[in-house]
Amino acid sequence: MMVLRSLTRRGLVQVKATFKTSYAHPIAHRTAVIATRTHGSAGDSTRWPLLAGGFLTCGIVTAGVALQFDVVLKHFHRAECIERQPGGTNMEPRLTAHGLLRIFAANALAALPADDLKLALLRNGALSFWAWVLSSDSLEQDLTASASLNELLTGDAAVAAFHQESELYDILANAVMTSLRSPEDDRQDSSSAEQVRMKLMETLTLSGKLVAHPRFAELGDDSVELGVWEDLIRRGFDEMQTGPELILPWSMLVAGAAQRPCFARWVLADRPMTKRLLLLAEYKYSEKEVAAMSKDVLVVIEVQRDIATLALHRLAKNASSDGAERVLIGWDRYLDEYLDVVPPCLPSSLPRQKGLEKRAWIDIAMCAAGGLLWGGLRGIPARLLSQEQLWRNIVLTSLGSATCQVFMETSAEIHKRLDPEPTYSKLRNYLSVSSIDVGLSFSILWITISQIGARYAFGGWILGQIAYLSALTCADR
Repeated sequence: MMVLRSLTRRGLVQVKATFKTSYAHPIAHRTAVIATRTHGSAGDSTRWPLLAGGFLTCGIVTAGVALQFDVVLKHFHRAECIERQPGGTNMEPRLTAHGLLRIFAANALAALPADDLKLALLRNGALSFWAWVLSSDSLEQDLTASASLNELLTGDAAVAAFHQESELYDILANAVMTSLRSPEDDRQDSSSAEQVRMKLMETLTLSGKLVAHPRFAELGDDSVELGVWEDLIRRGFDEMQTGPELILPWSMLVAGAAQRPCFARWVLADRPMTKRLLLLAEYKYSEKEVAAMSKDVLVVIEVQRDIATLALHRLAKNASSDGAERVLIGWDRYLDEYLDVVPPCLPSSLPRQKGLEKRAWIDIAMCAAGGLLWGGLRGIPARLLSQEQLWRNIVLTSLGSATCQVFMETSAEIHKRLDPEPTYSKLRNYLSVSSIDVGLSFSILWITISQIGARYAFGGWILGQIAYLSALTCADR
């Protein structure tokens, strides 16, 4: 009897406790359920950065091993990226989806900053492949081809290998001449003015590398190719009035072409060109202007000054050889003043020019704002817990997104200071640095998510990057 009474009392206590939990305090019950759903699998949901980082690192290592084989490099540089249109006698090539992916992969390979890889690409027909793409108007990939060729011929090792092969010069020169069109045709093209200017900049840069080739000095004065370069120089001079980014590659092309006497006479007959070269070589910026410029801009200006000085020196040598009288080039300055100047050497690769200077603090602020927005959207279910926890989730997401971007900016600054310019000597060195960078980035993300508790930091960071890139795009228009 006592046992039965004890069991009855225990049952009543359990029923009472269940009633209080399920009915008397429904909000507390729902809170417990949400908490269980939110944090029950936290250990599993916070491990994905480690898994993603490990996967990407393994992918980098695997790609590095695969790129050691010539058969892999040849696979991406075959003319199989086109197919013939059926019917008709004129079989026009067109780009297939598979071919577009292949061109994308080949472009990525050319952009990798490693000397040994670029040499392997030159050996395995990469230059011939891109020259073929450049000369094929129906593929409409001339901008991509020009950019890829410039990337392929970046670095002292790649340029030296290019200069040793006259056949490579002939292949590339023919492709550039085929792709060049008159300015009137470009205006009628459906491409935007910005795309036309970008194509012209890539073409000027590529032509500057061509005229620096020893084979250029062997051309006869009556060569049709020389007329093409003259037209390109004239077009670049006209367009750079509205496109200052064209000044550096244009100067490089003039300096390379000025070693030919026929080119020197043609340039000297054009007073505006000589005045522009003098201005580029002698213009002095004020201390206030220099203080407002970034380090990258100052490097571009210094290289630009050296190239213009070399062009004037070569023009002076050719004028002296022809026995010409003193040539006035502008502002009471004469060309023979540059005859005894010690000429600087032409750089094998031009420094990269950036459209807008990146502001790290703006990017970090955008990521923090993206974290606020994303934390609020993802933390809406947390309002069932408490308003305090909702705001805590928002603040942690914003802090985590900003922390990720701070690490990215720090990493970019370290790369800018320590990375070799313009290329690494070995591909494995570049891939090792990239693997370490990827591993550290995802480790920071994992710490942010698991230790700080900012579970939605990655989404906030993505929103911040989208906002920042959109702002840059709008500002550049």
